[in-house]
Amino acid sequence: TALARALHGSRAKSLARGGLLQLPEYGALAGSGELAIVATIEALLHEGVLVRHGRSFPTVWLAERGVDEPAAGTGPLRAVPKTGASSRSRGMTRTGGSDLVRALEDYRRKTARSLRWKIYMVFAKRVITAIDKARPRTRAALAKVPGLGPAKIEKFGADILALVSRHTDGR
Repeated sequence: TALARALHGSRAKSLARGGLLQLPEYGALAGSGELAIVATIEALLHEGVLVRHGRSFPTVWLAERGVDEPAAGTGPLRAVPKTGASSRSRGMTRTGGSDLVRALEDYRRKTARSLRWKIYMVFAKRVITAIDKARPRTRAALAKVPGLGPAKIEKFGADILALVSRHTDGR
């Protein structure tokens, strides 16, 4: 509904708080009614052209690889054409990392949830990238990863090493 309001050109306070008034697409569908825009978004979600991410604060994304800047004369959004094999079939996540990156991100999220921590408190994204690059097999090698100190290695080291081992065997 918020997206439809923004595309229609509404000046609602909730849109201003969410930053939707600054979107380049703001007001692009001012000639259409909000209900018609909502119906179109729902139809595109049903057809799989758009996908919804998130529960508490859902966002809508193009189902292709991403969104590119609109070309002159095109609508406010257009899909980036697919080229070659999908990133998933090459063992890459949507963000461009390996299967290990995805496993570490899942581990970080689940661990943070169980500890009632913020995800960055488990370890930062840059730590995930460093682990993926180094592929440490021992606690000593893990200690060389920037951002992992003795306390984090003590608490999470065995799990991290198990994930590395599981996702490095075929590499």
